[in-house]
Amino acid sequence: MVHIKENKNQSNHIDIFKDWYKQASVVNKPRRNISKNELEGKIFFPPELFPVVSHPFIQKRGKFFTDKLLLYRLYSYLDFTECLENEILNHITYKIANYILYIKLPKIMIIDAYKICVDEAYHALFSVDIKTQIEEVTGVGCLAFETPEFLQRFNYIEQTVDSDLREIVKVFFTIVSETLITGILTDVPRNKNVVNTVREVILDHARDESRHHSYFANLLEIVWLQLKPESKLSIGCLLPQIIFAYLEPDIAAIKSPLRAMGLEEQEIDIILAESYPKAKLSLSIKKSASATLKHFHKNGVLEIPHVAEAFEKSGLY
Repeated sequence: MVHIKENKNQSNHIDIFKDWYKQASVVNKPRRNISKNELEGKIFFPPELFPVVSHPFIQKRGKFFTDKLLLYRLYSYLDFTECLENEILNHITYKIANYILYIKLPKIMIIDAYKICVDEAYHALFSVDIKTQIEEVTGVGCLAFETPEFLQRFNYIEQTVDSDLREIVKVFFTIVSETLITGILTDVPRNKNVVNTVREVILDHARDESRHHSYFANLLEIVWLQLKPESKLSIGCLLPQIIFAYLEPDIAAIKSPLRAMGLEEQEIDIILAESYPKAKLSLSIKKSASATLKHFHKNGVLEIPHVAEAFEKSGLY
């Protein structure tokens, strides 16, 4: 039995998507086409967002080496996006749109869930499309795609809860994903050193996600009010793990191109340890999770003592 209680005081949902037919990238943006001409003097990913390339072991190998690593990092991000959209986000938004979940929502949010499904499917499509185009213009193929770390953690966390809570846990995976503010969506579009078409694709994505953020912040408020106390406790204590699943570096995905480019395992381990020092990584995660944490505070998630304790132990609170 799903632990949802009747909520007679639902939040008033603002029609965030009222201009969706004019604003959504799937509706009003052209297909982004990349050409060899725009690659000269440009990079595929900002080095500030991939500290591995600044390590002395990498720098000594020269610009061609670092530029190729940045290209592989972009491929990894595009694979991550395609997987996230298809495996998690659209799994839940489809169920919201089709009344499958035991959540009482205003009808407008049901309709908006359909719009999010379309957005997310398009984000997956243009991630695959631009990756394929880049492979063609650069001659550098994407490495074999492995199951991303976040999805492995998602599957593990899902199995740790009672079966009747698993769909609601997926809802919270989606809420966390859609309210985090990562440097890629905010910084890449502004970085003029990055290939212009890549900037445009990520800007299209970021503009759509600003609407999604508002929707899922509102969804959090509604769902949290409807959960029974025992479910709030179970799910609340998992939230730090969910945040870290998204924000901690995917070590396997980082090691893969380093190995492919000839680095020895011992050298790779040194690079990773020195590129992601614990204190600096902790600050970066807190920054990316700051908006999500504010939503949790606003809705009383951290007022539950054991949940607050879980956040404190994680270093997020």
